[in-house]
Amino acid sequence: MEHNILVVGGNGLVGKTIIRILKSRNPDVNIFIGGRKGGTGNHLKIDVTDPRTFRMIKEKEIDLVILSVNDKEDHILRFVIENKIDYLDITKPTPDLVKAYAIAKNKAIQSRIVFSSGWMGGIVNGLVKMLAGNMQDIQEVKLFVYYSVKDLAGESSAHFMAENVAKLSSDMKITGRFL
Repeated sequence: MEHNILVVGGNGLVGKTIIRILKSRNPDVNIFIGGRKGGTGNHLKIDVTDPRTFRMIKEKEIDLVILSVNDKEDHILRFVIENKIDYLDITKPTPDLVKAYAIAKNKAIQSRIVFSSGWMGGIVNGLVKMLAGNMQDIQEVKLFVYYSVKDLAGESSAHFMAENVAKLSSDMKITGRFL
């Protein structure tokens, strides 16, 4: 069975990583890259702010849309629900996630819809507390954040990371690498 996967934001740091992993683990799937400058071959012009560009998703018979860019108005989410296409969104900070979930829960869903924002550094403090048991035993937490300052998704990702990673206990030494 042939599968067509579209990675919207496939030209960015996160999107390229997703594509590399998909290709290495699933060499038989067709991977399409969606972006504002697409238009040839497997590079499709998909602009999350312009739903008219989504017609390519239907034309290419996409089975799964992976969203790795910020779609503030949830245009892609609405489109995939309406067209019964599987969807994975890895972009949302909590307030946007709540808003997207509210949209999805009020629709008749006939595909798989997955919201995944747990990768954000803001969950580190919760994980440390859960795994440590006793916070006094923690001397150091090493956090490696792969984030590009050239990211076109906007400032919210960096601000969210900075604000929430800083919530770790003040007596805990945090070391890390920001790219």
